Amino acid sequence: MIRSFFLVLLSFFVLTASDSPVAKKAEQLIKQRKFDQAEQFLKNYKSDPDALYYLSLIRLIKGDIDAAVDYANDALSKSQDKSRFYEWLGDVYAVKAQNSSMFSAIFTVSKIKSNWQKAIKADPKNIDVREKLFMYYLMAPGIAGGDEAKAFELAQQVQKSDPVRGKMLMGRYYKKKEQFSEAENAYLSALKSAPDSTYVLSEIGFFYLDTKKPDKAKKYFLKIIALKPDKPFSYDYLGRFYLKQEKYDSALTMFDKALAIDSLQFRIYFKKAQTLSKLNRKEEAKEIAQYLLKQDLFFSMHNQISKFLKELNKEDK
Repeated sequence: MIRSFFLVLLSFFVLTASDSPVAKKAEQLIKQRKFDQAEQFLKNYKSDPDALYYLSLIRLIKGDIDAAVDYANDALSKSQDKSRFYEWLGDVYAVKAQNSSMFSAIFTVSKIKSNWQKAIKADPKNIDVREKLFMYYLMAPGIAGGDEAKAFELAQQVQKSDPVRGKMLMGRYYKKKEQFSEAENAYLSALKSAPDSTYVLSEIGFFYLDTKKPDKAKKYFLKIIALKPDKPFSYDYLGRFYLKQEKYDSALTMFDKALAIDSLQFRIYFKKAQTLSKLNRKEEAKEIAQYLLKQDLFFSMHNQISKFLKELNKEDK
């Protein structure tokens, strides 16, 4: 259970960046997946907290989590923006916990929570980290510090400063409690305030999908495409909808549309491979998996794809 909690939590991470020349150059190289080149560039600026942040990020991508922690701590010691770097340190510890044994993870979770709490104390207006701490309290098992009452309290705090995000958190809270009517009301209230927000529309779509109302869900995913026809995530959302509905041909069409917009969306490539496997097009799925394993990927995604390819090869024997 603790591993599945961290998988949910990691999906809410936000890459934070500054406007410094070092940060802009590093981010450009990272977006191009030129990680080695970015790392060599950044090592010339080890007194710059932004450089240390990106060095931490690159080490994390490559799976060197202890080095990522060290760089994050160094950045924290040098930066005036304590909230940002406490938040990042908590993020890194969350990755560490997700990739540790259950015994080791238990000792790491307190560092996640304490760093996010320090981030809030350093900047009470940091809503991103409040949302992460909310998810921590809501999704973590009790043994790891989960506390639904504290999650509810945080959602109410966020609602005072950002009503839309606060209502979305209340929707998640009620959904977790299986109070689906209350969850629906919270989500629809957020939508009324932000009718063109793809963040709100996608979460409502997945809420309806998870609660077995696919017709309602599809309406929201189609609206996202109408609003953002030039964005790969629009077709990815609808592709994931079709995948969950076991409409594999339709899912494949959507993933192909997303990749036609941005061919570097490797997570969507992986979903395409999984869809091809469901269609019994195993050789095509293997080709995509083999292609992806040659790319610079986040280490946990690399591990997922390796496992997927091994399972495909095992089925052939």
